[in-house]
Amino acid sequence: MTRFRAIIGVTVAFFVLSTLVAAQTFTPVLPHSYPLAVRNPYTSTWLPGDQAAHLPSATPQFWSGGGITWSVLARVDGTTYSLFGAPGGPQAANVLGGAYTSTRSTFTLSAGNALFTLDFLSPVAPNDYVRQSLPFAYLTVAASPRSGQSASIQIYTDIDDSWLGIDSDVSYNLSTTGATSLFQWVANDQTTYLQSQSEQALWGTVVYASQPGCDDANLTAATGAMSDVRGQFTSSGSLDGSTPGWASGSVTAFSHDLGSVRNGGSNVTYAIGVARDQVVSFLGADWTHYYRATYADTPSAVDHFLNDYSSASADSQALDAAIAGAANSAAGANYSDIVTLSVRQAYASCDFSISDDSKNTSDPLIFLKEISSDGNVNTVDVLYPIFPIFYVLNAASIRYITEPVIRFLEIGQWNESYACHDIGSAYPVADGHLVGQEFMPVEESANLLILASLYAMSTRDTNWSSSHGTLFRTLGDFLAGNATNEAAQYSSDDGLGPLANQTTLAIKAAVGLNAIGAMFNSNNYTQAGDQLANLLYNQTMGTDAERTHFTRIYPNMTNSWTMAYNMYPDKVLRLNTFPQAAYDMESSYYPTVRATAGVPLDDTTDWTKSDWMMWSGAIASQDTRNMMVNDLHQYITTTIDSVPFSDRFFVSHEFGNATNGYYDYKARPVVGGHFAILALANGANSIDSRSSPGSSACAGGSPSGGSSSTTRASSSSGSASSATAPPSSVSSASGSSASASTSAASSASASASSASAPTNTATPTSPATISAPNPTNSISGTADTSTGTFPSPSSLVSSDAVTTVIVYTTTTVCPSGQTVTQEGGSTSVLKAPSISTYLATATHVSDTTVFATTFTTDYMTDIAYTTVTA
Repeated sequence: MTRFRAIIGVTVAFFVLSTLVAAQTFTPVLPHSYPLAVRNPYTSTWLPGDQAAHLPSATPQFWSGGGITWSVLARVDGTTYSLFGAPGGPQAANVLGGAYTSTRSTFTLSAGNALFTLDFLSPVAPNDYVRQSLPFAYLTVAASPRSGQSASIQIYTDIDDSWLGIDSDVSYNLSTTGATSLFQWVANDQTTYLQSQSEQALWGTVVYASQPGCDDANLTAATGAMSDVRGQFTSSGSLDGSTPGWASGSVTAFSHDLGSVRNGGSNVTYAIGVARDQVVSFLGADWTHYYRATYADTPSAVDHFLNDYSSASADSQALDAAIAGAANSAAGANYSDIVTLSVRQAYASCDFSISDDSKNTSDPLIFLKEISSDGNVNTVDVLYPIFPIFYVLNAASIRYITEPVIRFLEIGQWNESYACHDIGSAYPVADGHLVGQEFMPVEESANLLILASLYAMSTRDTNWSSSHGTLFRTLGDFLAGNATNEAAQYSSDDGLGPLANQTTLAIKAAVGLNAIGAMFNSNNYTQAGDQLANLLYNQTMGTDAERTHFTRIYPNMTNSWTMAYNMYPDKVLRLNTFPQAAYDMESSYYPTVRATAGVPLDDTTDWTKSDWMMWSGAIASQDTRNMMVNDLHQYITTTIDSVPFSDRFFVSHEFGNATNGYYDYKARPVVGGHFAILALANGANSIDSRSSPGSSACAGGSPSGGSSSTTRASSSSGSASSATAPPSSVSSASGSSASASTSAASSASASASSASAPTNTATPTSPATISAPNPTNSISGTADTSTGTFPSPSSLVSSDAVTTVIVYTTTTVCPSGQTVTQEGGSTSVLKAPSISTYLATATHVSDTTVFATTFTTDYMTDIAYTTVTA
């Protein structure tokens, strides 16, 4: 019988059965910055990782670094505590820990006689364009009493005009749509498409909204000076509804009175974001968010968003589990940590849009902001590195994000025979950018052909590629005539300056020529690509004489070298432009030039690029791949920085820079390239991200868990250098009803107990087995109920341990749809196989933590426990 030491892709219910320890735990790692409300370029609020341990006094930030006011207070049995974002506020709650998944950042705290979970959910729905285009995020605050008692609990939250990017000349209103209470702020005298110096939107509407919730909590609201509004809550646990004119230093606030909260727990959910009716100006026409074809105004959209919470939460948890599990299988737990931290950031540069005039949902486009580097619109050499995440989650997105570039190139304004660098100098105005573009003719032409081929191959949409055949052949002809003797020009790594005869560009050109050859079954292009590859590798034009590595510049610069990441699409597309020996050559060479913290981009730099690391690792041997993954993992766990995931960082102090320090870039979408290993291993559309049917559950429904743990083990797969056919999809839509069944109290307790468990700081012992009475492996026939008792934790605790964590794992195998009863009568309908985990903590100080937990489960197969000692 298989025994699980960690769980992937299931709802996890935890039971706290002992006194919480004081140590804080952040899983799977403590990142440089946590995504909080991260949906698009203007709804992008983060928590610096170095503030997570001090959450009550933390200051969240816009991606560019400016402070944002967003606070949460709680009143427990008449005493007010700060939970989040209230520096100088009331008594601080005790932070127990935090966790992140692909779509959530979750923090747990204790205050008085209560436990709290703050669940920041930014849904990622690659196949649900309405949900994906909604510019809002969720915050759910779950509360439960400690020690099985009851507690009187009220929740308060406020924000201010820092969300608008200005602090004066602001108007707001409070309205009600359905069950939703909605604050909206606008800057007076708005200029559409104008940004602040910190790149916040100066047009549109800031939204903060909530509902009474499933427990029908008493919801009140108010606006006024921060000290006055918070004072109301502190004194009475509610707000008086006042809405005076806006003044500097004002906040708008909600308060929920949860009443006497018992073991079942209670929670409330908020929606927050920046709504823009006009999203992008594309060639003189306004484009709007996709959702506005269904929800024409902001109040109706927000009301829908809150009503959709239960389904969005369940689908997000399923997607979280699918991504974490697939990444772990592809390259191990460290890789899973990297990939899950990248998802929200990759999508947060995108606006899923339709024409504002026609609202035609059959013609969607994705507009992308080149965040933190130069702010261009749909920069082609940014679309290129991001493609692996789209390829895995919804390959159709590759078309929607390249289509704006193609349309611009085809309208006759661009008079060159090569592709443009971008379609707008400053997001969100895509006016063509005819003057002042970076000169990247080979780079962008090959990028566009490779992206087009990826879309055509993964979707078999030959009509689309044929409809743009004239453009694609023009770009192919340019590459055929200009790739061997390159003029001085930039590559995607433009910080290296304009250079002639860059080997990495020639590699990309060879792959691009083969890509168009495969797309149109054209031998002329295929032969041109093969001939260029032959020159570069077989005839050593782009290598040293002994063929130990590709050079940075060709010919005759044999001592130079470069990371040959541009061979990666050759493997994904199965073009065989380069022989396997070329991949093996690079794979063997990278470890020999590794610096202190990783492989530099080339022989002239002391820094590297995280996306190119994962591209290069994906096509290398398992050992070299793991080296790349572990180096990047080391970077994200180094606390030297506190900015959103930077894709460029120092790997050497040769030139006086701090190793593992970030180098300028932050919050950029190219982290989608971290999916490169997963894309090559699993193929296109390999994670099913389709949404489940909508739920009628109220918005205050239980948050579905917060975190999924991942088996901390190395991948046992072979070399990743040989492409394989895509396997069947890893479904993320399974069992959503089960994931929605977790109670708020379980969620709060789960994270609290997880926070007290140092599961990443000690090596688990070998699992011991506790056999269930009358175990059965049957998955058919009538139920064979097994009943038993877990042993006391105190019998498993080391006498010299500070803390021991005992993880009980029950594995239940039953037919799909079979009703399973577990832990005192809670019932849910699960799909086979079902796995549940029970976590307890115990100390050796006394035997007061002795407990006996009974279980009753249909089709019980096995129980195992693992102890972890700190």
